[in-house]
Amino acid sequence: MTRTRKRITKSAPGTPCQLHGLHTTGVAIFILDLIIFILLCAVIVKLFSLHPYMLKRPFVNLPEPFYFSIFMISLETCIICVQRVGIVKVWPWLVYAVRVLFWVYAATSLLVSDQMTF
Repeated sequence: MTRTRKRITKSAPGTPCQLHGLHTTGVAIFILDLIIFILLCAVIVKLFSLHPYMLKRPFVNLPEPFYFSIFMISLETCIICVQRVGIVKVWPWLVYAVRVLFWVYAATSLLVSDQMTF
């Protein structure tokens, strides 16, 4: 659900015919997407805090670990959208934050992929 809006946000800055409000539309869609993504993450955290025994099951049963990989791809797409939408304004702290987020994502995805192979 959130990945579709991220594709719109990712592709808007790269279109050859730039409309006047295209960047504003991309920012609005990206903010809406971040709100939905944060709400979905909050619901998942609430579920696992209410039922902690369910936390192990998605990582042990075979088809369910693949959903965590989709979550990691969604995080990566968020980082790309921040780079595409936010860096246009050239906020110096945002360039540093995207760089840190990328390396945290890279380390996390390597650790997760290593654990999923066993």
